[in-house]
Amino acid sequence: MPTEARTRPSPAAAFALGDFRRLFAGVTTSQLGDQFALIATPWLVLQLTGDPLALGLVLALEGGPRAVFMLIGGAVTDRCSPRLVLFVSDIARLILAGLLALAVLGGDVEMWMVYAFALGFGLIAGFAVPAGNSIVPMVVRADDLEAGNAMVMGGGQLVGFIGPFAAGVIIGKFSASLFGVGLAFGIDALTFAVSALMLWRMRTGGALSPRMTATGEPIGASVMSGLAYVLRDETMRVTLLIIAAVNLLFIGPITVGIPVLADQRLPEGAV
Repeated sequence: MPTEARTRPSPAAAFALGDFRRLFAGVTTSQLGDQFALIATPWLVLQLTGDPLALGLVLALEGGPRAVFMLIGGAVTDRCSPRLVLFVSDIARLILAGLLALAVLGGDVEMWMVYAFALGFGLIAGFAVPAGNSIVPMVVRADDLEAGNAMVMGGGQLVGFIGPFAAGVIIGKFSASLFGVGLAFGIDALTFAVSALMLWRMRTGGALSPRMTATGEPIGASVMSGLAYVLRDETMRVTLLIIAAVNLLFIGPITVGIPVLADQRLPEGAV
């Protein structure tokens, strides 16, 4: 019996959509800025304090709230609009990164500012990450979802290679001062401005006006039901434990250890 031909996922079909092109440009650009901050933040802490413990505290202030508030951010995104959540998140991160860049370039930066920056970024990321994960299905057709996700993830992998290299070169070029670090944070702020502009120009992905969608249960109840589902499902429970172990025992020490090694042992420093 003849069977209906299935439409193959096509990157070209997804990229033909204007809103997907804007989303891809915005997300990829902001991810590039994230890579600049990824290099600049540890380098700034080590230049100010030389203390690996201070660096670990900064990373904990960013990572802890992000992990906790992603639960709330997912519930808010379900009720609101992924596009609105991302837009507000980009504006907030633009302000934070811009203020820190001005403080560094002006020579007025202090460690409490870095702590506040890390905490603020972690809180905002708790809302931005689930919104970013849920917006692609609202922009592309179901047949093109696989290709759309692949393109967004591929763009992230590409800038994850280019961004740290470029940031290290910029910071290393001005190794005698913190000008390169301030410039890196300035670039990070600029990328969030580009991302916010792309979201503003989109027409799909939800409205930019704060319209809450009725879901039948409070945000707290949604968070608890999500946690309960993960704990009941053996596969998801084991996956969660593996991810937690990898982050605690591998990603954490590497994230702190490599900047310290570069600062104390490697002659090229940030480069």
